[in-house]
Amino acid sequence: SFVTLTYEQTTRAALRAMKAALPSTAPYQLYGATEAGVLFMECAAGRLHHNARHSHIELVDAGAGLSRVVVTTLGRTWMPLLRYDIGDLVRVADGCTCGRSDDGYVLARIEGRGNDAVTTARGLFTPAMLDDIVDGAEPTIAQWQLGGQGDGFILHAVGSDGTLAAAALADKLGTTVEPRATTTILPEPSGKYRMVRPQG
Repeated sequence: SFVTLTYEQTTRAALRAMKAALPSTAPYQLYGATEAGVLFMECAAGRLHHNARHSHIELVDAGAGLSRVVVTTLGRTWMPLLRYDIGDLVRVADGCTCGRSDDGYVLARIEGRGNDAVTTARGLFTPAMLDDIVDGAEPTIAQWQLGGQGDGFILHAVGSDGTLAAAALADKLGTTVEPRATTTILPEPSGKYRMVRPQG
């Protein structure tokens, strides 16, 4: 059996909870887009390999070791996508030890939506980088969302008051972060959860 989570739901805390609830199930990542299908699949070594039979991928340098995913679909007769930028940031891996013999890209991890990345005077922070900070400071936070407020941010936290995580984020981002405990974080109208909601 397997369980599928969208990237927006897959914080480190969510993965730990899933593994605890389903101890006999080994989770594997599938990374894709509604418009383009499954683009990368995780191997036994934990790397994400390009699903080359389904699409052609270009990884466009976005700086700081990150790349944007540009997709050309294969086999979509009625509505092919040509060099479609799906808006996500990824980090490329230096190969893989699984022995799979393919010529496609191998990813170390998905960093999240480019539009949800936070830029401060200290640089760009992707949703995955922000989750590293939150989970490192308060692993008891079950779910979180960062929102803009003036020159700073608000950290909405489920499962904790978020004080330690907000302090860690403020330290890394170099800006103010106000913690707010909440019981739930609602999805967007699309049904997807966002880890970062830009101001506005």
